This record gives sequence, C-alpha cells and structure tokens, in this order.
Amino acid sequence: MSAADEKISDLQLPIASVARLIKEALPNGAIAKQEAKLAIARAASVFVLFLTSATIDVTTSSNQKTLMAQHVFNALKEIEFEMFLPELQKSLETYRQAMKNKKDRKSINDASENNTENQIEDEEDVIQIDDD
Repeated sequence: MSAADEKISDLQLPIASVARLIKEALPNGAIAKQEAKLAIARAASVFVLFLTSATIDVTTSSNQKTLMAQHVFNALKEIEFEMFLPELQKSLETYRQAMKNKKDRKSINDASENNTENQIEDEEDVIQIDDD
C-alpha cells in the first residue's frame, strides 16, 4: 500500500460503523452488498470532509479559530444542505441536555459524598467529646 493510499484510508469512516447505520436505515429483510457499503462509506467520508472545509471557511470568516456547532449549522446552509438542520439541532439539544443531566447527577453525588463525610466527621467529634 502506498503512502497516498494510506492517507486516503485514514480519512475513511470505519466500515463497521457505516454498515451498522446502513442496516438500521434499511427495511427489515433488506441487505446491502459489500460494494454498496464501501461506496456509502466513501461518500460519507467525502461529505464529512466537504462539510468540515465549509465549516472552517465559516469559522475563519467570523474571525474565530474554534469550530462550534453554530459554524457547522451555518456551513450546512452555505453548502445548501439546510434540510439537515432541524434534525441536527434537535440532536444537539438532546446531547446538551444529556450532558447537563450527567453533570447534575455528578454534582448531587459529590454533594452526597460531602454530606456523608461531614456526618462522619461530626460523629467523630461527638465520639471525641464523649471520650473527654
């Protein structure tokens, strides 16, 4: 395999992940040939690279260096794929809510552990007072 072939294969999405997505999208009983899976994986890789390039353009035109979700949304409009926006925005909101819930649960667990530690310290203080 040449260096150019290795670079191209580095840019391809994992075929197992693409195959799983294809299987979920197909009706029950339908199958996709290996060639079709490879073609879809390649097309998806090209689309991701195209969207990334457009997102970089949007980001740099707004004098920023960090790619953000809004830049991706604007890039989708630029490349005329705005039909994906509602579903992507919904997915982003679901993700953000899940991360917030996870953070809240962690805060509650941390607070609970602190309360338990404080109760243990208070009990030790009481025990120490009783020993005097």
